[in-house]
Amino acid sequence: MKFSFDKKNILDVLSKIQGLTGRKTNLTITSDILIKAMGSEITITANDLETVFLGTYEAQVETEGVLSINSKKFFEIIREYPENKILINEIENRWVEIGKGDSVFHIVSSDYENFPETPVIENIEFVEINSTDLKKMVDVASIVNYSGEEKRIYVIGSLIEKISTDDGERLRIVSTDSRRLHCYDTEFKGEFSK
Repeated sequence: MKFSFDKKNILDVLSKIQGLTGRKTNLTITSDILIKAMGSEITITANDLETVFLGTYEAQVETEGVLSINSKKFFEIIREYPENKILINEIENRWVEIGKGDSVFHIVSSDYENFPETPVIENIEFVEINSTDLKKMVDVASIVNYSGEEKRIYVIGSLIEKISTDDGERLRIVSTDSRRLHCYDTEFKGEFSK
């Protein structure tokens, strides 16, 4: 596997997925990202068994392939690399060479076959929500704090449901910590399927 890409195209994405790959789990492979190089693009996948990120970016692919590499180390190398164009070359025994010339880093990759499978979502109807309203919904739901030892599922999650009002149908989010109740309603477009 051998490809190159522009640092500016993926640096921000690598920064944002650190929160996803940095979570503590029993599987060390969830701290990795999966990189697939095919055609003229690379696909980056992060999966912590609850949340999956999947993004596709332009690249110059010489040899197609797949690798699983530690997200934090990869991000730190890419962030500090002095040039904008970065070459990635998988060499023998799962070693990955990042860069060229005077700036070359070597990092060992993981066995990509152990990377968690990305679920395939098909035949799902989506509803549209104004992005400002979605942000308010998430803010309202996250106001309620809970301890890390909480076992009650209704306290660590939020209920999202379709409700009927005099103004028509709306989307409602509700969260609670057993003492406080937070609720927010908003308009949406589309149909809910049962």
